[in-house]
Amino acid sequence: EKPAASRVGRSRRSFALSAAIWVFCVFILATANVEFFRQTLAVYPVSEHWPFLLALSVVLLSATVIFFCVFSLVLPVRIVAALFLIIAAVAGYFSDALSVVVDTEMIRNILHTDAREASDLMHWGLIGRLLVLGVIPIVLVFAVPLRPLSLPRRQLALAMTAGIAALAIVACLLPFSGDF
Repeated sequence: EKPAASRVGRSRRSFALSAAIWVFCVFILATANVEFFRQTLAVYPVSEHWPFLLALSVVLLSATVIFFCVFSLVLPVRIVAALFLIIAAVAGYFSDALSVVVDTEMIRNILHTDAREASDLMHWGLIGRLLVLGVIPIVLVFAVPLRPLSLPRRQLALAMTAGIAALAIVACLLPFSGDF
């Protein structure tokens, strides 16, 4: 063991960008898709369809990773994480509270909602969800040290992470292509 004096100036443990992205996206998948998985499990019981459900989870996770990486090519990773957390907390709240799965039509309706209609949807549950699954995780995202990378290395790490996610999607789609 090294003497205490040599450990004093050492920084906290830092995390690789790719690992941080995967862990972050698992959190998003688990917290923002409760109603989606509840409705999916009603149609596809785990006992009979666990391979498909596992593949579906990997596809959703990998798609989230790809989107995260694409946005991170032009925006700082922590800013992308903050945006994803806020969007996931809000979408997850309405999905769970209204027992609906957010789709493109619902997003279109949200964009055409006026202030009066929006105020009818504001509840303490939304504020609590934003705090617990949005604000607190954002504070953690900014507190977790990432290994510093030069811009070319960062872009390469993002491209490789997205590439691995794309391969995971292909691997999952091949045996279940008829079910997706």
